This record gives sequence, C-alpha cells and structure tokens, in this order.
Amino acid sequence: MRGPKLLALIICVAALPFIAACNGITSANVPVTPPSAPPTPTVTVQPSSPSVVAGATQLFTATVTNETNTTVNWSVNDVPGGNSTVGTITSDGLYTAPQNVPQPATVTIQATSQADASVAGSANVTITNPSQSVSLSVVPAAADVELGATQSFSAQINGAQGGVTWSVSAAACVGAACGTVDANGNFTAPQILPASPAVTVTATLVGNPAKTASAAVTITSRFTFNLSGPQTVNAGSSANYVATLTPIANSSPSTAISWSVTGSGCSGPACGTLTTGGAMATFHAPTVAPAPNVVVIAATPVADPTKAASLSVTVTANPNVNAPTVSALLPASGFAGGPGGFTLRVQGANFVASNPGPGSVIIVGGTPRQTSCDTTMDCTAPLAAADIASQGNLSVQIENPDSAFGNIVNYVIEQEAAAADVISLTQGNPAANGKDILVVEPSTAGSSAPQNDVTLSVAAMGSYSNATGTCSLGAGAITLTRPASGSATADICIFSVSGLDPSFTYTITGPAAPDIAIIAEQPLGLGIVDLTLSIPAAALPGRRSLFIENPNKDKAVASGVLEVQ
Repeated sequence: MRGPKLLALIICVAALPFIAACNGITSANVPVTPPSAPPTPTVTVQPSSPSVVAGATQLFTATVTNETNTTVNWSVNDVPGGNSTVGTITSDGLYTAPQNVPQPATVTIQATSQADASVAGSANVTITNPSQSVSLSVVPAAADVELGATQSFSAQINGAQGGVTWSVSAAACVGAACGTVDANGNFTAPQILPASPAVTVTATLVGNPAKTASAAVTITSRFTFNLSGPQTVNAGSSANYVATLTPIANSSPSTAISWSVTGSGCSGPACGTLTTGGAMATFHAPTVAPAPNVVVIAATPVADPTKAASLSVTVTANPNVNAPTVSALLPASGFAGGPGGFTLRVQGANFVASNPGPGSVIIVGGTPRQTSCDTTMDCTAPLAAADIASQGNLSVQIENPDSAFGNIVNYVIEQEAAAADVISLTQGNPAANGKDILVVEPSTAGSSAPQNDVTLSVAAMGSYSNATGTCSLGAGAITLTRPASGSATADICIFSVSGLDPSFTYTITGPAAPDIAIIAEQPLGLGIVDLTLSIPAAALPGRRSLFIENPNKDKAVASGVLEVQ
C-alpha cells in the first residue's frame, strides 16, 4: 500500500497552504485508475478473396473502425491505383482486372487509411481466364411455350460470382414480337405467332459478356378456332356470324380477328358487306344474288392466320317480293356529340304497321329499337346519345315480322367544326374559292309534324311586355334604343313552329367584343321564348342577327332582325 500513501502525501504537500483539506484523506478512499491506451484503428476489405475473370470488374468496400476519418487510398500490389498488368482500382474501390492473366495470377488489393498510413487492410484476388473455370447454363435448356403464356428459366453459374442478364432473339421477329423476358428469367411468349416459331432465350454473365448460355424456345399455337352461322341468306337480308377462339390453359393469344367475304361470281359490295365487331360479324347480303350465288365468309385469327375458318354461304333470291324497302331517313345526317333523344323517321315501302301488330322493327347499328310504324310507309324510333357520339356511318334497316330484311341506309354523323368560319364577300370580291360548307339536317326533321314545320327556325318575333305579359309577334326588325348613359334592358319574344326552349343557346352578332348581351331566357309556352337583353349606351348602331342552337347542335339564324339605334 506504499504507492497510495505516497500519492496521498504528495497531494497533501502540494496543498500545504490548505492543510486542513487533507484531513481524512487515506489510501482507502482515493481510488486510482491508470489511463487506458486508445483503441487501435483497423481497415477491413470485402470481399476478401474473390475470383475475377480477366477484363471483368469487382467492387470492393473498405470498413475503417476506431477512426473518424474513414477514407482510404487503394492500391494493387502496392501500386497506387494499380496498372494494366495487375489491374486498376478507382477511388471508389471498383477494381478492373487486367485483360491478360498475370503471373502469378493472384494480386493483392490494399486499402490504406488516409488518417494513418500504417493502418491498412487487404484482399487477395485470383485472376482467371474467361474460358477456364467458369461455366454457365440455362435450365431448362429447351421449352415449348404457348402464345401469351409464361415459362421460367434459371441460370446455373459455376466458378464465378454475380448474376446474369437475360435477352430474347430470333431470326423471324424483332423485339416484343419474339416475346419478352424479365430480369428474373421469366419468358412470356408473344400473343401473335412469329413467322418462325423458334426463338432463343440467352443468359449473359455480368462482368463477362463473352460467357453466355441459351435455351431453345418453340412458340406453340394450340388454341382452337371455328366459325358458325347460317349457310343460306336471302338477297337483301342480313345474318350474324360468330368466330370462337378457345385458348389452352394459362395462355392468352391475341383475340383480334379479321373478316372477309369473297365470291367467284362477284367482287366488292356485289358479294355483300360485313359489319364487324370483334368475334361477331353481320353479313349484309347483296340485294341481287351473284352468279354463281355462293360467297365465302372467312374469319382469320391474327394470333395464327393458319387457323382461319370459313363458311360457304348461298345467297338466294328473296322469296318475299314484298320485302321492306327504305327510301329515306329523316333526319339523314347530324353532328356528333349531341345528347340524342330525338326521333329518327324511316320512310319507304312494304313496312308492317304496329297496329294491330306485331309491326316492323327498325334496326340501328345492328340493334333492334323500340319502333312505331304508323303506316306501311312510315316508321319511327328514337336515337340516343350513344348512337351519335362519334363521326361515322350508322346503319339503319327494317325487319318485318316474317324476318324479311330491307336494304341498309346509313345515317351520316359528321364532326362539327371547332369554330365557325366566316365568308366575307364584297362587291370587289363577290366570290369565295376553296370554301367547303358542311350541312347536316336538323334533328327535328323526324318529328311527326309536317316537314316544313319542324325545321329549327324563327317564324316570328316581337317585343315582350313584362307588365302586361303580352308578346307582339311580327315579321319586321325590332328596334333597340341605346340609353344616354349606363345600360338599359329590353325583352323580345321569339316563336318557332319547331318549338323553342330556354335551354337552347341564343347569341347575337356584334363587334369583336359583343355589346348587346342576353341576360335571361324565359319560356312563354307554345314554343315561344322571352329573351331579356342588356343594351349599353356604348353599343354600336346597326343591324344584328340572332343565332339559335339546340342541344343536338341544330342551328338557325334570324338575319338582321335587331336594329340598334
């Protein structure tokens, strides 16, 4: 115990001016711990003993412990950064083996602490020849894969570490048409059979592109395909044909089908026409049977055209000399995008009246509609928004209760122009060349009223008195008087035999920034509408026109009916 007593004495001597502070200090209550040495820094390199193919790369990491500065300097066989003989290494630890195997074939990768050059870690790397010691294979080595089905492949690697990349190639297709393979080796066959069914799935060793292995794949087409439908159709009638594609389990071939109708005694529409929609087609026989009177309806699956199916169809003269005939549609055309709900009137001959029934049925776009036939020459059915949603031709046909079909007439749906054009004519330039005017019939043309009464138009207009609730209809222009200042209002009433509604769109022509505004619309009954106009003092004098547009995009104009004074 001499050591601690001596230490206590020294402390007391050092504190002699304060000797009282040493009272009671003994070796028993002053523990002394000698200082410990700081922990020794270390550097560890991983992986510690890999094999790297000549010319390939390997990423190394260095872990520095017990040191705040964790950066290191890399060297190969004591050469900072390495060289072309033993390989090179970047400051990030990415080692690139030399193109040729060095002698000896093992080199040392060293990471040296930048904080203390005496602290380092190392790894021994064996450089191998690409053609030696590394083997790669794909399992399974061959497989049959149905259209749209998936087959899993795996890569077996011996003598090297790392993964593979996958690819698909073939002589008769390019890209996805050959099929696709993901990063895990899952190959999905194309949905359409290539010109040659043989494709190759290849695995390539990462870091050694010269090392590959492949599997031979045969794309198979084992789905069944058939066509059904009547084999006799009367001239001028229609019939439906259905193509059935049945895939095998876990496959998904393309379901697209192409259709055709041909005949040895006809060509084009003389053989009839087809309205197609996926797996079903409607054959519209010609009104006159061809000679010979046999046509061939064929359905071809896009997935494998070799499986095309066909039916020989005999077109016979229609035994019913009183088959329905469509001569006109009212309306016969319209703009796309309206809400529908208007009446389509079909006129012709040999219809069957609905009373006492059953009567003829109007078929629109291949679908029977709720039909009313007032006479043997006149039938009506509603057209819905879905019928006129997009530009194109909408087929209309009459079917009588005896299953006799009439000829097909198309309701034409036009796309409305994005903006109205203006044709400016003057005495000096009285003609406008290169201007196309698109005209469609109003949707009111199918109304039961006389044809000359149903066209959207302004038959008469006049001033309306809110005080007395009277409308003074007339044929002359209406005068709008500008106030001396501010703005004034005026009410006008408009009448059309077709019937007007406040929901219609009403606009008044004017300068570039319209000065006369319509601020309210009110129904007055009997197809009359009251429009409240706002007239500012700054309105320009002159004649104005009133434009009307109903929800089905029918338009009408009353030219020059308003005069601002």
